[in-house]
Amino acid sequence: MSVVILAAGMGRRFGAAKQIVALSRYQWPLIRFNLIDGQKAGIRHVIIVTRSGLLPYFQQELVPALSEMKFDFVFQDQKGPQRTKPWGTGHALLCAEPFAREQFLVLNADDYYGRETVEDAVQFLCRSRGQNYGCVGYFLENTLSPNGAVSRGVIRTEGNRIIHIEEYVQIQRNATGIIEAVEHRSQRKVILPPQQPVSLNLFALNRSIFPILERKFKAFLKNNASNEEAEFFLPTTITASDIPTPMELIPTQAHWLGLTYLDDLPYAEAQLNHLIDQGYY
Repeated sequence: MSVVILAAGMGRRFGAAKQIVALSRYQWPLIRFNLIDGQKAGIRHVIIVTRSGLLPYFQQELVPALSEMKFDFVFQDQKGPQRTKPWGTGHALLCAEPFAREQFLVLNADDYYGRETVEDAVQFLCRSRGQNYGCVGYFLENTLSPNGAVSRGVIRTEGNRIIHIEEYVQIQRNATGIIEAVEHRSQRKVILPPQQPVSLNLFALNRSIFPILERKFKAFLKNNASNEEAEFFLPTTITASDIPTPMELIPTQAHWLGLTYLDDLPYAEAQLNHLIDQGYY
């Protein structure tokens, strides 16, 4: 199986390329910790969907350090209509299609998911044998930043089956501790429960997703080709009613570790150093 790393984002709120920010006493980016976890779980093939300006870093710093893994690189900024901002996570995965193996994980370069969580996703692929899609669901309260609002894919389920994932933005606790959010499409303000399952773009998929992404991205462009802010979101697309296989929830009680704001850096550093002290890395 492969792992597809989504690493083309601009990091506007953060103010820098989050994909390559050096963290912990090892001075590694989050992507390296995730790939070590994937390697421990048995993955040997990596597809990094990035932009051309970041390639030298990955080739010089990442590939030699993980020499047992095979790397392929795809430039999202050179696929499809050109614009400054990438077209979104759905388009990023579509760019990986030429290199993806029959089954694969998808994850963000600027989130740390946890070794056990990555292992759970790999085991899901092994059990499903390409029959089902899977999405890791975190408790919302475990994915908030104390330094500002975040965006998350809110997961709706029936039993263990995921019915829909909808993008919510401006998610944060108010002064009384209640979690407030805004639904991206309707701009409707809502209150969300602390244990609401949410997606951080850790998916377990197979190649049957690519024809769907191709068709839906073409339809998306018809309405949004001139819209610089429109994004083709992966979670919403792959939980639509016309996907060819069910999507299952892969639950986790892990805590999110990532970079949304510069002020997230000290906490991320401390947590990664704690994992190093425990012998994980």
